[in-house]
Amino acid sequence: MNKLFCLFVLPLAALISHGNTAVFQTDFSTATQSAIDDPVAHHGTVAAGFVVSDFTKGSGLGPFRIDDSGADSAADRFLSEPAGTNNASFSDAFLNNAYIEFTVEALSATAFTRLDFTMRGHGSALTGYITVRSSLDDFSADLGTVSGVMNMKHPHSVDLTEFEGFDAADAITFRFYLYDDYVGQNNRRIGIDAVSVYANTGPRLSDIFGNLIPIVENRYYANNWGTFELFSNSWIRHDGLGWMFADPERLENWVHSIDQGWLFIRNDLLPWYMSVDQGWRYHFADEKPTPIGEMEIQLNPLFTDNMVLQRDRPIRIFGSGTPDTPVNVELGQLSASSSVNEDGEWLVELAALPASFEPKEIVVSSGSNSLTIENVLMGDVWLGSGQSNMARAIRGNAAVPVGPDNRNHPNLRVTTISIRASADPQNAAAIDANFGGSWQVCSGDIIDDFSGVGFYFGTYLQRELDVPVGVIISARGATRIESWCSLETLQETGVLEPDYSYPSSVNHNTPTALYNAMIHPLRHFAMKGVIWYQGEANANQGDPAEYGHVFPAMISSWRDLFGQPEMPFLFVQLAPFRANNAPADNWPLLREAQADTLSLANTGMAVITDAGEFVDIHPQDKQTPGERLALLALEMQGADVLA
Repeated sequence: MNKLFCLFVLPLAALISHGNTAVFQTDFSTATQSAIDDPVAHHGTVAAGFVVSDFTKGSGLGPFRIDDSGADSAADRFLSEPAGTNNASFSDAFLNNAYIEFTVEALSATAFTRLDFTMRGHGSALTGYITVRSSLDDFSADLGTVSGVMNMKHPHSVDLTEFEGFDAADAITFRFYLYDDYVGQNNRRIGIDAVSVYANTGPRLSDIFGNLIPIVENRYYANNWGTFELFSNSWIRHDGLGWMFADPERLENWVHSIDQGWLFIRNDLLPWYMSVDQGWRYHFADEKPTPIGEMEIQLNPLFTDNMVLQRDRPIRIFGSGTPDTPVNVELGQLSASSSVNEDGEWLVELAALPASFEPKEIVVSSGSNSLTIENVLMGDVWLGSGQSNMARAIRGNAAVPVGPDNRNHPNLRVTTISIRASADPQNAAAIDANFGGSWQVCSGDIIDDFSGVGFYFGTYLQRELDVPVGVIISARGATRIESWCSLETLQETGVLEPDYSYPSSVNHNTPTALYNAMIHPLRHFAMKGVIWYQGEANANQGDPAEYGHVFPAMISSWRDLFGQPEMPFLFVQLAPFRANNAPADNWPLLREAQADTLSLANTGMAVITDAGEFVDIHPQDKQTPGERLALLALEMQGADVLA
């Protein structure tokens, strides 16, 4: 296939790196389902230009399990229980119907290069197996098998380049066939913990066009090429060269321009190009791009209707756009102007405003284009982060249910950041789809999808302060603190070597990966402080002494990131837990490391020794830690309370 054709067909997100680019990555910590036979939504990251189906099962499997009890709450693995009981082993006939599958579709023929997946089992089966096959050979040939002892994770990587058909496929269904060889028990649950699919996306767009800056959907600006758009059917629209078509039948580097005929484009010759009709031409990419009707500015995804802005602190509003585009921002009687910098970012700072229940509008304009954000309140904004006990939603909280009389909080605004991981610090973070990609007024059913700790913290604080309160949750279950630290923090504390390099595939437990994707993008957003509930993963698997060095270093680095050296940082001390898989002293030693962190100024610790559950790492009671964190916040603001 013509390489230039491949290049233009696949949009930017799938073309940032050479060779093996992750076009789909997921794990199942946030998987939900309404019935045991429904497809399981993957909630993974899918690159532009690709579509991934939900996961379904074959007839030879029993009900899907999302945790190891069969309950409908989220957990950190996706399992299915084989049908039948007391089988010494599965026959080939049965095996062919005992599978979990999903489909990856590409907008054009793509060279798929690798499939990674991790097996995880639970129950009385001692060993289990997962064999993967594909629709490219009618599910007849094994691509690979992973096996191992139950209750442990077993990763496996399949090199797809060794098999026929993967070098030019536009749709592939992968099936994971599940079986075990344990005799005499039926409590067998075998499944997949995480899945990644990779494709060869050819040369990077930045190698062809120079520094690429996204503007709006499909539209980009390149410093040695100008402004252009990519479309999934091989068409390109360039502001200077007009409509062009990348024809797979032509030789490499040729595209067809409606206005100028066939053009020959080479990276080492840009900004020169050859036209069959007009000979060699020179395109002045530094000329201002000509707008074609689309908006040339965007607000950062954090700015939506119903949001809260931090009171009594300079207000920073920011986003992206075409370099040198002017930007004007109005908030009530305040206004300020700026322009998009050469990296495609803009930031406007307005004067501080006091707390107010009066809804305001943010109007961002550039020329004839404008964006309006409505129902904005001024108050206190808090960031909630950590692992599962911070992320765990109100839904299914049997210990402290939220009744109808506690669901209407118009002056509490909430939202949750989508779970993502990255090897590079990101500029923008998306808001979770459960919140409609927006801030929400805390009322009705939206409460069920919000953090329990965040809900009780926010409602208590809003009631006592009588000002609007906003709570942003950026948390992910089953994560170590190293995932939430910057690269510099981990290198300075000796956790990572100075020459550390990231693995080819990053996930939620890759050091710095969640910091890069879920904390760094918030750096310009003014906030009152942070609430933190994490440590279980480090207590189970890590070194408490190391945690005692990393935790305060992380707090200091976050304060530097937000430009607030005295930003309040409040955290929950872990409750006692019977951790059978951890060294006997780890949990108490980690609690001691948390307590030692109080030596940092403006920190506070909510003790929940009396509110935990010795046999449950996820205490059901989220009201106690939420309200104790709120008491700490009130105490720091001079309130006469006992925290």
